[in-house]
Amino acid sequence: MRTIEVSAEVWAEIAARGKFGEREDDVLRRVFGLDATKAPISVVRPQTSMDKPKRLNRATDRQSAYLANGHLQIEYKSGPRKQFVLPASKNEKMAIREILDSALAFGKMTGATIGQLNAIRKALTDAGYHLTK
Repeated sequence: MRTIEVSAEVWAEIAARGKFGEREDDVLRRVFGLDATKAPISVVRPQTSMDKPKRLNRATDRQSAYLANGHLQIEYKSGPRKQFVLPASKNEKMAIREILDSALAFGKMTGATIGQLNAIRKALTDAGYHLTK
């Protein structure tokens, strides 16, 4: 399939000679006297975000992630829960990294969504347990 540029005047003439449901190729084939059955065209249009199937990324099991009594608590409404002992100092980066990795692994194991995994991170950072690269 080829793309051509036409003036507004030519476009209007193609539209005027066209019949309902005809493509531009059909109109020009008729005007030029070409057989419409010899060269069927396939219209290929670029894929847009509207064409992609929507992925549901909604949590189906409510999660709570919070700090209490020196522990990171992660609980799900369906029952699974786990707590992680926080380091005494908020400057112990290796210990914070181990807790975060373990907590995220627990979240993934229970089927947490991206938002729920981010909530686990946020619970730590809101309490001052920051990691920098």
